[in-house]
Amino acid sequence: MLVIVLLTVGKRWVFDLFSIPYDHQPPAWYKYGIGDWVSIATLLQAFRVDHLPLDQKFGTFNVVYWSLAIEIQFYAVMALAIVSKVVYRPWLIGVTVLGIAASTFLPELNFNHGFFLNQWPIFALGVALFSLRNGHHDLAAWLPVKTGLRISVVLTLGTASLVVYLLLFVRPVQSMLFACLFALMLWVAIPLDDYFQKTRLTHSSILGTTLTWFASLGAMSYSIYLLHYNMHKIPRMLLDRLVQEGTLLHTLLLITTVCLMCWPFYVVFERPFLSQSSQRN
Repeated sequence: MLVIVLLTVGKRWVFDLFSIPYDHQPPAWYKYGIGDWVSIATLLQAFRVDHLPLDQKFGTFNVVYWSLAIEIQFYAVMALAIVSKVVYRPWLIGVTVLGIAASTFLPELNFNHGFFLNQWPIFALGVALFSLRNGHHDLAAWLPVKTGLRISVVLTLGTASLVVYLLLFVRPVQSMLFACLFALMLWVAIPLDDYFQKTRLTHSSILGTTLTWFASLGAMSYSIYLLHYNMHKIPRMLLDRLVQEGTLLHTLLLITTVCLMCWPFYVVFERPFLSQSSQRN
């Protein structure tokens, strides 16, 4: 929250520094009372009864906060499952069945309230993918190394093409279909990922360095997600004066700048909480 406030102040400072005209109207959260700040900080804003869809309940502050409200509930369910030990699998299977039923028979609630159940099936796909990866149930374990790698490349390109096709030509994209296809792409890409990891750790060449950069970018992707909506406005107002808006160069410079600006946040607030194995990977 402090970062978002500082970004707003910083944006206005940059506007003044470079004499860029801007709307002097203060953001809506300037008028927040104590109750509003508590609602945002505790993420209870997601459960506020109003006519706004879930992704707009935090729109006056940081629109992506709605996902935090859902994800914390996911982690609470996982924590209960881990603590229970004996009923770990039945517990998760039961919650998944309820989630599928809720998203199937009550689709109108998918993005209209802060309760996690309708979003759980997509999270369950991630849990299943991790279990398959961790248990070595993949092409890398079933096939010879070179054969598995070749098949992985072909299938990864094929599923990636389908993902791109869905994003570009199918409207609206059914979220569960997209999630299933994306999870399949990640699963068939496991041998390719193993190859990249080995190359990154054993080569000091340009390829190894490039792969390390991409691995770092992947590690900080959640920090980028949390901050990009508010952060991109600062470099964009400068780039708009230097490079023609809408060009490929403008887009690449904007993305690169936002990633670099998010790096300190990742180092200070996210990386210290990662496991040692996660930091290495």
